[in-house]
Amino acid sequence: RSRGMACTASEHRITRVPGHDSTTPDVVVHTQRLHSGLLAFLAEDPLLALSEGDLKKGGNGFYGHVDYPRVPKHKYFEGYFHGLATRADIKCRHPRNGMPSSKPAAPPRLRAFTAALRSKNSALFDGLAERLAKSCEAGEWLAKAIRNGRVAGDLA
Repeated sequence: RSRGMACTASEHRITRVPGHDSTTPDVVVHTQRLHSGLLAFLAEDPLLALSEGDLKKGGNGFYGHVDYPRVPKHKYFEGYFHGLATRADIKCRHPRNGMPSSKPAAPPRLRAFTAALRSKNSALFDGLAERLAKSCEAGEWLAKAIRNGRVAGDLA
């Protein structure tokens, strides 16, 4: 909400998405719109303007995938970055295969955005961490991640 880039009440929506059947729980989705100036600022990052040729060269955090080999010319690129405070690569597990991997830092604009998101919502995240820590062992693990500044840290 800094620099006049706030979301107004008319720009958000809370939607209940019912489960598919009795074994699938309902999900609540809260959507908001970012200020157009902020979106433009983020979209101007050179990483987001890479051509397909640049993506194919590799070495830029993007990897080509084919999920539907029977579909002619089906190929897309996934980017794996982190939004943490460091510029250094971080050790992680690859989301597709679970193998040890290294994730590069997102560009400064995106990392600044994730830092601002964590800062502006710190009270919300602190309360969430407190409730999660009391819930179960997995909740304790998630609470630790929140307290260690990992919210919005995975920009895959």
